[in-house]
Parts: sequence; structure tokens; C-alpha cells
Amino acid sequence: MNNNILDNVAPCGLVCYTCNGCDHGIIKERSNELLHYLEGYDDYVFRSCPEDKNLISNCMQVLKQWVNLDCPGCRNGDNLCQNQNCVIRPCTREKGYDFCARCPDFPCDKVHEGKEFNDIWLEANKTIRESGIEAYFEEQRNKSQYTRYMFGKAGWRLPAFDD
Repeated sequence: MNNNILDNVAPCGLVCYTCNGCDHGIIKERSNELLHYLEGYDDYVFRSCPEDKNLISNCMQVLKQWVNLDCPGCRNGDNLCQNQNCVIRPCTREKGYDFCARCPDFPCDKVHEGKEFNDIWLEANKTIRESGIEAYFEEQRNKSQYTRYMFGKAGWRLPAFDD
């Protein structure tokens, strides 16, 4: 299996590559690019559009924060993503599987992380089992992982810009 994929997809099926905390992900990469191309822009805006000063300053600060985040993913080091009580990584390591999908006991009743996560975990690992990790990663690598949490909620909608 491609080690690049293992570094970019957690055992639970979350795609580290699209996480804003990932030290080798697309958000950090694009934030670095934006900061490069926006170098000096804040000074320009402060002189030409002083009313936008706070907006631009806040945007630049967020980009700088994302550039400085350094999570190597839960497969590398002692990180447990954002969930310090994760049962998935220790279980897959103990059983010798790269993903829950590889385990004959999947789906099991060990995972109790909340409905949104559990739904994503089930869907991701079913897809990995059926299509393979390479196809799953190719499908997910250009999608936002954050909308997966929001669109599953009943009644949730994208806010209009004038709300």
C-alpha cells in the first residue's frame, strides 16, 4: 500500500490531508501559498481601504496559524487527532490493520463518538472495504471534510452572505 495514503488517511477514515491541522496537508500548503502571494497586501489595504484593516489582519492571522500547525497525523507520533479518547487507533494497531475496514469485526460497537462521526466512520470504512483505500483517497482528497459533519444534520443549511 502507498505510504503516502497511509499518512493522509487515519485508521477511522478521516482524511488528514484535508484537515487544517495537518502538517503535510492541502490547507497548510495553500495557506503558505496565499501568504506568499499576499505578502505586503496588508500594508497596501491599510493605506487604500482602512475600513478593511481588521478583516485583512484577521485573515492573515488565521493563515499564519494554519501554516504553524504541525499535526503529523495519528499514525505518526503520539497524536490522537482531536480526540484524546480515540479507541480506533489503538484497536487497529493492536489488531494489525491499517483501517477498521480491514477488520473482520467491522463494524463493531467500540466506536461511540457521536452520531455525525459514527456515520462518517461507517461510510468511510464501507467505501474503503468495497472500493479500496486508493479509490477512497482519490475521491476524498479534493473534498472538504468539514461539510461532511454539517450536511448530515437535519435542517442545516449554508448561511446566505447577507444573513
